[in-house]
Amino acid sequence: MRRAFLAPLFSLLLLLVGCASTPQTAALLTRRPSDLPARVELTEVPFFPQDAYQCGPAALATVLVHAGVVTTPTELTPQLYLPERQGTLQAELLGATRRH
Repeated sequence: MRRAFLAPLFSLLLLLVGCASTPQTAALLTRRPSDLPARVELTEVPFFPQDAYQCGPAALATVLVHAGVVTTPTELTPQLYLPERQGTLQAELLGATRRH
């Protein structure tokens, strides 16, 4: 009985591992496109220092301002920060991004 259980479980495990492979990453690592620069310095991206547990609002403000949306981490904090979690969850980041 134990063997009958392990065979399907092993097959499922192999299937899941196959789905988790990253062929695009492997291809880029072995055959880097010639027009892709080795390094890029993003000098036009704004920087917002974060207060304790405020990395979500600071990170989203950085992305939004770089995309042309006028905002600050302080304005985003009420939409993102969950005091009981002392941070921001992905759902709040996605929702605030869509709103802006």
